[in-house]
Amino acid sequence: MEDVAKTLRFMQFYAHEAHNLCSGDTFFSDHDHLGGLYSTYEDAYDSVIERMVGLDIKVDLAKINTEAAALLKSTKYKDCKQSFQTLLKTEKLLCKTIEEYIAKYSEGTKQLLGEICNQS
Repeated sequence: MEDVAKTLRFMQFYAHEAHNLCSGDTFFSDHDHLGGLYSTYEDAYDSVIERMVGLDIKVDLAKINTEAAALLKSTKYKDCKQSFQTLLKTEKLLCKTIEEYIAKYSEGTKQLLGEICNQS
């Protein structure tokens, strides 16, 4: 589940960066939408971390955050259109990762991870 948490943290960081940097004709709608996305990703990240702690899975927050920040650094923001494409690509990767993990866990954890995919 650490990969799920890292991906969600990256998405939160990236959406927040795009929220801060978007401009142009569609600024107001893009800015508003990206603001909603990064808070949604943050909530999902928090839920996954809390679930890991509840399941007694060792959580290395420094590692998760450092790896997410490294992904952010390697994924340069270009413009709003590109940011939406990056987030969509990453959401597909997130769901694929969740599908690989989901069979290992209890029904409650499956529901949590499944709901993250549904919202994605």
